[in-house]
Amino acid sequence: MIIVAVFFFFAAFGLFVAASLIVDLALPLPAGAVFKLASILLLSALLLLLATGLLLMAKTAISSCYRYFSSAQRIRRRWLFMQGEQARTGRLLYFRKQTLRYVHGQRIKRLEQADERRHLQSLAKAVHTDLMARKKHLPVTLFKELQREYSRYRTNRDGEALIRLQRKIADMA
Repeated sequence: MIIVAVFFFFAAFGLFVAASLIVDLALPLPAGAVFKLASILLLSALLLLLATGLLLMAKTAISSCYRYFSSAQRIRRRWLFMQGEQARTGRLLYFRKQTLRYVHGQRIKRLEQADERRHLQSLAKAVHTDLMARKKHLPVTLFKELQREYSRYRTNRDGEALIRLQRKIADMA
């Protein structure tokens, strides 16, 4: 059909050239009839191309629908859907694991900090008790210096320094 439309185009252009020659040469043939014939051929070529295009589009749409609803394509789409769901579930599981790890890590960190504070408090209390027990046996300047060290270490939360201070107090006895 496309070949027929192309033939009509070339015939119409040939008739247009012939009609313009008839007008230029002033031949007795009616040029208006040739122009009308050429216009009709050109219009039919365009309509033929349009009809061919519409038929091809309809044929393609029907074959696409047939292919889309075929059992092989339904199975393929189902398989792709399941594969996508599996990937999505895997990603979701990964991120949930990451969240749980973070939450449990933070909880462990808080518990460790609370445990460390409790140990530092009990250590500071023991050092303070030892220091007060030795108060009568120590010179006032040494006692004040030890008390300042104790306050500084307790404020800085320096457990090792508190242990060294406790040993130092114990060695003074």
